[in-house]
Amino acid sequence: MKCSIVMPVLNGEPYIQAAINSVITQDYDDWELIIVDGGSTDATLQIVAKLQTAEARIRLIQQTTTGMYPAIFEGFDVATGDIFSWLNSDDLYPSWALRVATDFLKVSENRKWITGFPGAWDRNGALRYLLPIGIWPQRWIKRGYFHPNFLGCIQAESSFFRCEIWKRFSAQDRSEICAMRLAGDYLIWRKFAEHTRLVTVPTLIGGFRNHGGNRSITQAAIYMEEVYETGTLKLQPRIGRRLGQVFSAMACAFGYRAALRESARLNQDNQTEPPASI
Repeated sequence: MKCSIVMPVLNGEPYIQAAINSVITQDYDDWELIIVDGGSTDATLQIVAKLQTAEARIRLIQQTTTGMYPAIFEGFDVATGDIFSWLNSDDLYPSWALRVATDFLKVSENRKWITGFPGAWDRNGALRYLLPIGIWPQRWIKRGYFHPNFLGCIQAESSFFRCEIWKRFSAQDRSEICAMRLAGDYLIWRKFAEHTRLVTVPTLIGGFRNHGGNRSITQAAIYMEEVYETGTLKLQPRIGRRLGQVFSAMACAFGYRAALRESARLNQDNQTEPPASI
């Protein structure tokens, strides 16, 4: 199964080389990296060009629209893989991410969307936390409960999905997602949950780099405005976050075991069927 990774970027000079290298160093070979540049004026394009000379699986396209989510759509429009994911230009994959993701998805056609345990790197690329959250109730995703002021976020950097569920998006879906500046991933997950459940891989397969200048942090109020504009349940932030802490504790305690059981089923599914009794 081929993995298509889209990397939207605008002036990503400080971290893009590390992000690209985290794809190049995968222990799984069947991938393409589609970098969608939104008009960078720093050294981003020079860094990409240098890496392209040694790696033919990297493609660079110039964005014809503006905004992060239009860039992601433009990248997937030209993708040729079976499995899709996107990685921001300041985030990272561990070296086993694509192999583990394909192993989990190829077991069954009914398994269409996966995520790993949420993790975060610091500005120097050191892993700072890993949360063993193993359950993501489909109904709650569909209702929009997973955001910073309630049950926490589904981590985009750790999410992989079959191309077919992305291609189910209608023109209206695309328009709604692309209209968002920051919370498009939140809306993507809600729309995915209308058709499929989210399965947890019990390990790290991607992570968010917290370097202090992340738009999702510095513009958190705008993110939440976009979330609430979708019509989801609105709680007092203090109450919502407290409920989120309770959910996270339970999801770590019980969801971790559920994720391990899912992994064990995968291992069984990968085994050859025993011969019939004689």
